Amino acid sequence: MKKIDKNELFQTLRDFLKSKGISLDEGAYTQRIQQGVNLVADAVNTTHSAVGRAKVKVEKTVDRLRQSVHDATAPRPPK
Repeated sequence: MKKIDKNELFQTLRDFLKSKGISLDEGAYTQRIQQGVNLVADAVNTTHSAVGRAKVKVEKTVDRLRQSVHDATAPRPPK
């Protein structure tokens, strides 16, 4: 997944609201909404990278678990 661009997300929100008849002109409301959008974009981007790192760790742990189960249950070589 690509990173979410803060400005693109805000512009998309602005266009959506404009299609519903709400205009976001420059001002205090618009600045606060943009700050909120920036926080959401940062949270999504950070979460995405954290999930990616967690996935790698889980895959490594599962591989080690599979190997240990295989070692424990594999047929013993003849003596």
